[in-house]
Amino acid sequence: MQQPVMERTAGPGLELVHHLNPWDCATFQGNTASIASVRMTGTEGVAQTFSAFRDWCLENRVLLVDCRLKHDQLAECAVLQGFGFRFIELSYRPTITDLSRFLPDPELAVSPASEADRPVISAIVAGSFQTGRLHADPEVGADLGTRRYVIWADRAFVTPGESVLACRLDGKTISFMTVAERGPTRRQWNLTALPPELQGRGLAKRIWKAVLHYQHLEGVEEVTTCVSSLNAKSFNLLASIGFRFPAPDITLHWCPLGPLNRDGRT
Repeated sequence: MQQPVMERTAGPGLELVHHLNPWDCATFQGNTASIASVRMTGTEGVAQTFSAFRDWCLENRVLLVDCRLKHDQLAECAVLQGFGFRFIELSYRPTITDLSRFLPDPELAVSPASEADRPVISAIVAGSFQTGRLHADPEVGADLGTRRYVIWADRAFVTPGESVLACRLDGKTISFMTVAERGPTRRQWNLTALPPELQGRGLAKRIWKAVLHYQHLEGVEEVTTCVSSLNAKSFNLLASIGFRFPAPDITLHWCPLGPLNRDGRT
């Protein structure tokens, strides 16, 4: 994945570190940006500093800005909301260790996804995701949210440091997991999904346990992932498996050029 170029907007009362997101250009057919950090240095002149950031967004034709703040950055959250940012979700990054406790599932097979799995996985993604942060944002909407996930999953097949696992039942691929390396013994789960017709049968929990067993055999000692407060099912499943949850981040969105979903609804 192309690494972003960090930029800094600083002035009276406020410092923002931000970057464009080159990986999202294909989804949005234009630029998006992320604020990597926000630091309040006072109360005077904040509007002037934010105006400089707004100018940067307009110069770069930025369609969407996302920002994740620590759970206790309430002053920064209030300031950004005052300038038009919208609260979207609380985002958690739970972690699990001691993968040796997970046993193989005799009915499920986990292995690297093949080229033949790519269209199958794209179809699973297109029909399964409903609770992403873009889906939840009425100024962005589900169409862009789903398109982003489809592109993200497909890109994981060719991105260095990332891989895709397929989970098969009776020889048929029913689910997947995109995984990013975070060191020799650490992995991050990025995307996973189960088709709606297979949900509600306890398969998701079995699949995640089977993936953890597979990764233990690979020598992985720690797995982390990201889950939204909007996705209660995944949140509860991760907790039941043994993932430990830290304090959340606050996710905010802002569309500098106006709503991307022109109807103003998802």
